[in-house]
Amino acid sequence: MGTRTRFFDRNLKIELIAPIFNIILGSFFILILLTNQTYYVLFNTTLGTVLGIEMNWVLAIYIYMGVVIAGHLVLLILGCINMEILHLGRFPSMLILPVGFLVFSVFFLFFIVNLEKRITLDYVFFMFGNAALPVYILLSIGSIGMCILVVLRAIRTWNQDSRLKLRYAGITASISSFTTSILFWVVCLKYAPTSVFWRSLKIIYGVFMPWNEFGAIIWIVGILGVVTIQIVTRVSKTKVKQVTHYSLLGIFGTIQLVGIVIVCIQFPLRYDSFWWTVLPLLLGSTIITYIPSIADRIKVLLVKKISNVEKRARISVLIILLSIFLPYTFIFYAPLGITVPSVVLPYNERLINIKGVDVPFQGDVVYPSFEKQPLNDSGGNRYDLDLNGTWKWYPTNKSHDISFYTRSDEVIAELSQGQHTLNFDDSEWEDIYLPKPHSFPYRNAVVDEHRYGVIWYRKIVEIPSYFNDHQLLMKFYGGGYVLDLWINGIYIGFHEITQFQFVFDVTDEISPGQENTIAIRVDDPSWEETMDSKTIWDGRHLPAHIDFFKYGGITREIHLEAIPQASIVRTDVKVLEHETQNHLNGNISVQTDVVVRCPAEGSITGEIANITLNFYPLEFPNSSAIGDRNTWKYANFSEPIMNTKSHNFPLIGEEGTDYTTHRFTFELRNVDFWSTRNPKLYLAEVNLTVSSHSSDPIDKLCTQTGFRTIETNGTQILLNGADLKLAGASLHEEMYDPYGTSVEDWQIVWKLELLKNISVNFIRLSAYPMHPNWYLFAERMGIASWAESPTCWMNEIDFTNMFARNSIVPIWIQTVYPNINRPGILFWGGPNEPWAAGDCIRFLKVSKCLLDQIDGTRFFSYAAVSSHTWHIGFEDAELPVISPNNYGGTFDGVRYAFYEESVKSLAEWTANNPGKPIVNTEFGYWRENTWNGTEWVPNWENQINCLNETVRAFQEFNAAGFTWWIGFDYFGHSSNTQGWYSNGMGVYNLDGTVKYPTANVMNNIYGNFTISNL
Repeated sequence: MGTRTRFFDRNLKIELIAPIFNIILGSFFILILLTNQTYYVLFNTTLGTVLGIEMNWVLAIYIYMGVVIAGHLVLLILGCINMEILHLGRFPSMLILPVGFLVFSVFFLFFIVNLEKRITLDYVFFMFGNAALPVYILLSIGSIGMCILVVLRAIRTWNQDSRLKLRYAGITASISSFTTSILFWVVCLKYAPTSVFWRSLKIIYGVFMPWNEFGAIIWIVGILGVVTIQIVTRVSKTKVKQVTHYSLLGIFGTIQLVGIVIVCIQFPLRYDSFWWTVLPLLLGSTIITYIPSIADRIKVLLVKKISNVEKRARISVLIILLSIFLPYTFIFYAPLGITVPSVVLPYNERLINIKGVDVPFQGDVVYPSFEKQPLNDSGGNRYDLDLNGTWKWYPTNKSHDISFYTRSDEVIAELSQGQHTLNFDDSEWEDIYLPKPHSFPYRNAVVDEHRYGVIWYRKIVEIPSYFNDHQLLMKFYGGGYVLDLWINGIYIGFHEITQFQFVFDVTDEISPGQENTIAIRVDDPSWEETMDSKTIWDGRHLPAHIDFFKYGGITREIHLEAIPQASIVRTDVKVLEHETQNHLNGNISVQTDVVVRCPAEGSITGEIANITLNFYPLEFPNSSAIGDRNTWKYANFSEPIMNTKSHNFPLIGEEGTDYTTHRFTFELRNVDFWSTRNPKLYLAEVNLTVSSHSSDPIDKLCTQTGFRTIETNGTQILLNGADLKLAGASLHEEMYDPYGTSVEDWQIVWKLELLKNISVNFIRLSAYPMHPNWYLFAERMGIASWAESPTCWMNEIDFTNMFARNSIVPIWIQTVYPNINRPGILFWGGPNEPWAAGDCIRFLKVSKCLLDQIDGTRFFSYAAVSSHTWHIGFEDAELPVISPNNYGGTFDGVRYAFYEESVKSLAEWTANNPGKPIVNTEFGYWRENTWNGTEWVPNWENQINCLNETVRAFQEFNAAGFTWWIGFDYFGHSSNTQGWYSNGMGVYNLDGTVKYPTANVMNNIYGNFTISNL
């Protein structure tokens, strides 16, 4: 049988490396399965659907991996006793076979992990939290080291008697190590920092690099020259003289360097991060072309300096292996020490501190209030032109990469093929009534071939002459994904992210008293656009895949507002402190920040101006009033709740802007607080006068607001110092055709009233920011809300890209500031179900710090992935409230065991986050159909059981709130079928015309849960 070898023998054979490493690798993937136990039901269902075979796939994988590991363990033990056993006599393939199965299992498991597009390959690493990088480094070093050892061993023993057996042993280890290396090469390009870094560099090279300019052309000529010389020298039958070879290399090398110098002069003008992004790669690419010649010189030196053939072979193999793995190590490790470049659209939003007030800007304009204001015929000094109605439109079916690049003159020129010009003939274009989505999920995809892609809109509008001498703001309440605007053929600007409100200052481009041409280009890619080709998608503001239908186009209204040159732009109200005896009313300390625009030029610039502030009670007597945007109509101006506050100031812009600010801080006594049972609201009115004009205000701004405090006390949430119970439902912004997401005010009120009628006092407006009227009307009805940012289903790559793009401040500016005066908003919602750890926690920390700075009157939290108890974001980011999604018995654990599985999950959440309130952000189950012998009929039994049993679990853990998914059915989108489905988890149908039996059960449960609220 051969020489017997003890385990600790110093001559331990290299063949042992293969089973050792395979045991480690197999155990690693079993650990992956163990960390995802709660998803076994979903895993089996998904895999059964994909393969068409229903079975316990998780158990099968456990058995299979266990057999592979056990087999390698037996080989390892026996091999330590007798090394010949590793060769298995005449059947060396028996050792290779388990490795082959292991190879299959590795790729099979990664295939399953990636069935959900929101989970990338780095999923297996981020689940380890802070240990992810060390795990990755150890495994990558192991795979590289194994290749080196195996090859060196094979060379040393190649001519010995056991060469055949050793050859098979070497093949076995090589297959294992090669597979592992390929695996880590793939993960290397999917690991968050490396993925974002190299994709960004790909865009830099493809878009910003002047390849068609002189310097780059010279460099390319030099590269091609060196490569040609290297090839000709090695394949030519005629021996090329060494001196000629190196002379030619020197000539073309000089050409390369000259090209790089010229590029260094040209390139920084186009992209400001040239020195640490592109230059190293230009130099690196240049050096690579010389590797064959460098290898020749090393070979000559080895022959001269080292006479021992075996040692020379070892060094040669080591150099070869290092050259193979050097790019691998560079691709993975280099980005970890370099900031990820941002090369796509820059955001226009930022904060500027003006006289102690953080003021939000969008471009050069202060991000304004989007509440409707009194117009010239209603006691105000503003005009409003409704731009909704009939537009010309032309849809295409293709998105374009150019849409997502920085708006240089070259890029702007490529965006349009003349559609923006004054004389463009759009007579053949179709008519569309805006606002309205241009795509609907239930239309035939063949007929509706232009469901996604670039869409053009044009409209010729006569602007009233009385708009003269005003600042003209074009306000969009939603549209995109990426929207570009031209007025009269002049490019105005762009905006990214559909659901946000945004504004353009078009004062200089609009000609009042004349016809004006408005052209809008919208690029609205589908969920299925190739994400790898556009770095912008990695921000997950447009997810790769998600479970709701993405309506495209201009989905909300457009207005052109004419505002006095000196005007009030924002009035932001914040409660600092309160004292109360009964939690219904009391004394408060109030801070009110007013932002005023000062004309850059004009007769009143620099004059003394005055602003006055007062608050008036609001009363909304009926549904019609609740759904009325004209808030000031319902104010009792005869009963102000305080003496008018006043401030004089010079009408001069501060901090290099056209704006100035003033902060009022004062006490109010015996005011009514806002609560879910007593939704008392007020109108804050600010008037602006200028000394040289009459005493009448030249501008006025009104905003709906209210006074309340929110805090925690152990596991309780206190509203105005009293215990608050939140009985909630989630919502999507959606109605049937022809509305889609273009909901009207009466529909918002209709849906809110339906929820109010079944004792819902809390709504989670989920996955994205909704029309500001949802929040405005909800608080009038005493419904608290959770306002969510558009950061849904993000993975680690997405968060890394957010930091590269500096998108956190812009996203929160547009989420918070349209609704900062809403007392009914109790939560700013972060990412929904993030599949990430490191940068996700960093995002949570930065977001909480920012929100505490600009607001601080609400909780910040996020809807954590169901049953991911390893998620430590609540603790690390010091979030005050735990807000997990909970699908125990639905997707997690044993199907239908709603109570038992929820208890397990909640026990871990509370153990990991002791002493904090729980506000569940999702739980639910869908309606099922039962065959009664003749037809399929709805069966609500399991849905009702889910409601009853899960709430029972919540109450056992003293949850402060829970939120049913979802209030109304909605259309989901299937990335696999390119189709749609009607999600049947609602307690009403989509438009609220059908009430399901679950709603009546909810009314009873929710009513009892919230009965003690004040």
